[in-house]
Amino acid sequence: MLNYLKEQADTGKKIVIFGAGYIGKKVIDILREHEVGIACLCDNDKEKDGQKVGGYEIISPEKLRECDPQDTVVVAASNFFKEMSAQLGEMGFCNVVLFKDLFLKKNDTYDRLIFPKADQPKVSIILTTHNGWKYTYECLKSLLACKTNIAYELIVGDNVSQDETRNMEAYVENVKVIHNPTDIGYLRNCNETAKQARGEYLILLSNDVRIVTDYWLDFLVEDFEHDATVGNIGGACYGWDIGGLSYGCFMTEVGELRGNDTYQEGVFDIDYNCAACMAVRRSLWEEIGGYDERYIPAWFEDLDLYCEVKKRGYRVVLDARFRFVHYENVTYGVVPGADRVYLRNKEKFIKKWKQAVPD
Repeated sequence: MLNYLKEQADTGKKIVIFGAGYIGKKVIDILREHEVGIACLCDNDKEKDGQKVGGYEIISPEKLRECDPQDTVVVAASNFFKEMSAQLGEMGFCNVVLFKDLFLKKNDTYDRLIFPKADQPKVSIILTTHNGWKYTYECLKSLLACKTNIAYELIVGDNVSQDETRNMEAYVENVKVIHNPTDIGYLRNCNETAKQARGEYLILLSNDVRIVTDYWLDFLVEDFEHDATVGNIGGACYGWDIGGLSYGCFMTEVGELRGNDTYQEGVFDIDYNCAACMAVRRSLWEEIGGYDERYIPAWFEDLDLYCEVKKRGYRVVLDARFRFVHYENVTYGVVPGADRVYLRNKEKFIKKWKQAVPD
């Protein structure tokens, strides 16, 4: 997408960043680094009108209306990008780029992706989707592009998508696609789709993930088969800006997560792996019963799973050789009332695992 923005700027289009907060400043740095010309910033906060950030003037949405939508590309630089995109659409601006898309390739066409057949898969990749077709396609492409010697099957559980995800079968081959007739939510989608798996090992994968490591499946299978006590494996995770890597988290005494700020090589124990892409023994997943549905619609079901894994004497580990990008929240955006659901599920988690939370 950065190449697209540079091409647009080079042809005389105005590049406007909508959002002058922390994310807006980060977008300025990224566009500058890639030599993309910026016209100005826009922000809904009237108190910022006329101020400058990074040398660029902040204008109000009313001032932005004076720009010709045909000659303007707006970068939505806020976690509330869905609301922002709707606001820009009402203003007549249709050429909108989400800040999380900056390092995503702009696809005008989607080539058919032919996956290998596996009569006896060692690994079952469970990909859950709900709209976000451009991210899903990039996820699928990354799976196919990464080298591996492991036989795997790919099973997609689509949760009533309304975009091109509905027609996924037209773009993939040798993939089992399950279209849920009703919205069963992320957690149940994972549980139900995983029931179709045949592999010895499961990989739960969100559609806003891009794998960047060759032989990643080989690493994960090697870890499982080298140590029979390994029950769950995660990898090092890049954020949307492909900046620093996250090497998992540790759990505090109040059930909160603290980032692992010490770089470690190889395979090491951890309390929490990014659940957007993590592997688990299928026998263990089935013994546990999958994600605990008391946490519907989401939050804490992953940490709960890791506690269940440890409760049964297995290790939760991170393999630093395996790396992926997680764009995060691009499907649902920032959900209204999310804090309330998070706190409610946190209480459920602590009540269930009082003895599991460290002193």
